[in-house]
Amino acid sequence: MTRKKVQIQFDCANNFGSPFPLAVLRRIFTHLLYIHRSALAICCRVSRSFSQIASPILYSRIGISSIPERDSRADHSLDRLTVNGREKTTTRKKKLLKCARYITVDAHDSSTLCGIGRNKKLSFPELEVLTLCLTIDSTGPILHNDPIVHPPKRKQQECPLLKRITTAPKKLVLDGANMTSITAFPLGFPKNIYDNLEEITFICPPIVYLPDPSVVGFPDWSELPLKKVNWMFFTKDKDHYWTLGQHHLDPTKQRYGSGRFTDEYWSFGKFLLSFPTNIEINVINSGSIHPCTIGSVYLDQQYNQNLFANKVRQGMLAEVQSRARRHGPVQNGNYTEQDLKISLDIDMAKAQERWSAIRWVGMIEYLRNNDWEGELEPDEFKVWLNSK
Repeated sequence: MTRKKVQIQFDCANNFGSPFPLAVLRRIFTHLLYIHRSALAICCRVSRSFSQIASPILYSRIGISSIPERDSRADHSLDRLTVNGREKTTTRKKKLLKCARYITVDAHDSSTLCGIGRNKKLSFPELEVLTLCLTIDSTGPILHNDPIVHPPKRKQQECPLLKRITTAPKKLVLDGANMTSITAFPLGFPKNIYDNLEEITFICPPIVYLPDPSVVGFPDWSELPLKKVNWMFFTKDKDHYWTLGQHHLDPTKQRYGSGRFTDEYWSFGKFLLSFPTNIEINVINSGSIHPCTIGSVYLDQQYNQNLFANKVRQGMLAEVQSRARRHGPVQNGNYTEQDLKISLDIDMAKAQERWSAIRWVGMIEYLRNNDWEGELEPDEFKVWLNSK
């Protein structure tokens, strides 16, 4: 046998008997995952070699929801149920646990998903991204959308479902974040999901119902292994504006509820100011904010992005000055006016450094140059990438 034939056989053995390189097959199967999931399932049944490559891709994304259409675990086949109605332990369920890399958990009533299998641990050894779809009520973004008749503590308790996930993700996505009401982070989320957290993405969709502004507090981000933060003003495509409710479309209104428009920039600026300067921050798609929301009369996205950035900067500096006024010129009998001025100058410099390190990027630029897996649904990012 010639050296060339031996080399060909060796390459085929490394590719599980397939004449294509593994990288090519993975790319093809990943593409099928987004455009034709049923075709990818068929590929898993072609041969053992195809199954070894395609199965981890097919079962890489899991949806956990009380809506059967969004729940990957839902299976209505009669042969999956025992006589007493319990679901059988199948190979499919084991693959979901073994191969899941991107998990999405919908907002839910604490008596539904949280009450199922309360004592069973969920171990996902390949987990990379955990996406939590939030809902909004008068307290801001929450995971537990319990009816109003339930005690408020039910909404704020740690989610038993998330506590059962024993693998801490490297990336956390909060889909449904709200710029105006950023409450103590986060309500109802157990601390075990932050152990290995390196990146967090806040997706802020257009909001119809707007709660009053309230900033309760933030965690000490420096205690987490956090390296990157993304804040995305999400719109359907480049032709849609992002708004904070219909009232923002009326430039004559200066207030809503008990709050003012300026409170939003202050709230957002304070939120960004809570991160150490060594953490990378990307603010995405802020050019799509409706001009009336930021007091602009132009439709130019670059101009509106710069205008919004300057308003956020002013909010950050106003927060620093507010902190100094709350402390007062004298504290414990030995805090002089000169000490206050020095402290204020230092805090101002830190705020300026924090603002200067923020990257303001467009949606298409972000999608082309960053890893956004788990943040958007296939139909959503395809619309953006097809935009001109």
